[in-house]
Amino acid sequence: MSQLGGYTLTPAGVPFLPYAQGSGLPRGTFLVVLPLTASNAAGGVAGWRNPFPFNVVPKQTTLIPTTASAGASTVQVGKAPNLTSNPTTNYGAAANTGVATSNYNGFNGATTSSAQTVGPGECITAGMASGDVTGLTGWLVLQLEPKGSVRN
Repeated sequence: MSQLGGYTLTPAGVPFLPYAQGSGLPRGTFLVVLPLTASNAAGGVAGWRNPFPFNVVPKQTTLIPTTASAGASTVQVGKAPNLTSNPTTNYGAAANTGVATSNYNGFNGATTSSAQTVGPGECITAGMASGDVTGLTGWLVLQLEPKGSVRN
């Protein structure tokens, strides 16, 4: 385990969430931290499949480049049909600048946008939207909140 901004992190992509099968819906938000990959393929920058038997709603997405892309580029983050697809609803962030955060409803930068629900087995991906992400390294941090009820 490691630390990021005071949070204890589990291995990349594994959420730190004290959840036991049959225990009901967890409370509060949790983080999923994914390593960024310099890939221009659809959904190739990062991806996560919801392993839980309940829906999650993204509350915040943060792109933290430790090495910016070589040229101007934008990474889109959002709900996708599978791990090898670009998001169908998304938040775009410049991959050749500093930290980029969406604070409203997870994938959208506007306060008027609606929150997206990611159900059990559904995916969140990050993919190149424009330019070229060659050289990009870093982290994608998803702050997620459990919603609805547990599906067994």
